[in-house]
Amino acid sequence: MIKTFVFRRGADILVALDAVSGDLTSVTSLSARMRRLPPGRRTVDANAPVAATLSAHARDADGEIPAGWTFSLSAEESEALASGSYLLDAKLVMGSSSITTDPVIINIVEPATL
Repeated sequence: MIKTFVFRRGADILVALDAVSGDLTSVTSLSARMRRLPPGRRTVDANAPVAATLSAHARDADGEIPAGWTFSLSAEESEALASGSYLLDAKLVMGSSSITTDPVIINIVEPATL
């Protein structure tokens, strides 16, 4: 089951990626992108345009919260997105190998209060 997050259009978007094993410093490159999902679909076509590229910020462990990264899209950037569903995943590169995370769905809804 793909996890779904709901955000208001024009609000900051923050999504956490926990490092469940390994050393964060072994990651040499990190990127996260969203693509618009066609209605009724849970996958995107390979040629679907990128709707947004999220910034990645490393974070230290804090109590029960493990170390990892927080991916973010500013309020101004989310304001430019159309309401609807997007698929988000991240690619982590460690030397000559890479991992693509499981996807999540980001639902952008129109706020009632502007």
